[in-house]
Amino acid sequence: MGLLHTSGKVMNWRSGIARVEVIRQSTCGTCHSADNCDSGQVSRMLTPSRAMVIDAVCPKVVNQGDQVTLTLPDGIVFKGVLVVYLLPLLLAGALLLLGFVLQTNELITALLVLAGLVSGFFIASKVSSRLVEKPTVIDTSSAELH
Repeated sequence: MGLLHTSGKVMNWRSGIARVEVIRQSTCGTCHSADNCDSGQVSRMLTPSRAMVIDAVCPKVVNQGDQVTLTLPDGIVFKGVLVVYLLPLLLAGALLLLGFVLQTNELITALLVLAGLVSGFFIASKVSSRLVEKPTVIDTSSAELH
């Protein structure tokens, strides 16, 4: 299993956890032809803010403004997708089947499915941070050097 790497800027550090601002990079809109490509222009228009703040394990003390390199196992993305997308769909499907078994009318069944989706996303948002490990800071460079 490989590792994914990205870099970012430290916003703050406390008790071994660095809050890092990273720039999300999509495959479309970042190449050298993006200015002349309709897909690249649409990509930039649909994602105006590409900055994202994440917490990363960082045993070394870092300062605000330091550039860091983060790493995480590549399987972590798949695990996160499973939690965030599959759990709500499974709950919606289970409540759909419950509606059919109870022979409720279509409105009640639709509300059950909606309740499954909403509760699934709520549960996924609460448990995903515990199921998916945090990225780790593997390299730092001080802002004073730049």
